[in-house]
Amino acid sequence: MFTVKPLGYYRAREFYVPDYNVAEALNNKEPDLRTTVYWSPAVKTDQTGTAIVAFFAADEPTTYSVVTETVSSGGLIGRGTSRISRQ
Repeated sequence: MFTVKPLGYYRAREFYVPDYNVAEALNNKEPDLRTTVYWSPAVKTDQTGTAIVAFFAADEPTTYSVVTETVSSGGLIGRGTSRISRQ
């Protein structure tokens, strides 16, 4: 027997995304070495299940792992993985 103390409702935090439209960010000489470049808890798809997501990659050429997880309005769950490269 053990006691469970659920944390309750948790409002997702907003993921930090650099604003490259600001001169300060564009002129920054520090390399962007982020390992997680995009995360969102609320990507919405259209009627065909398609969504467009745009993000700024880090400065180093690399291959990114893309993981998508979903819950439909009907309660069905899904998960997909792929890879994209930045040259």
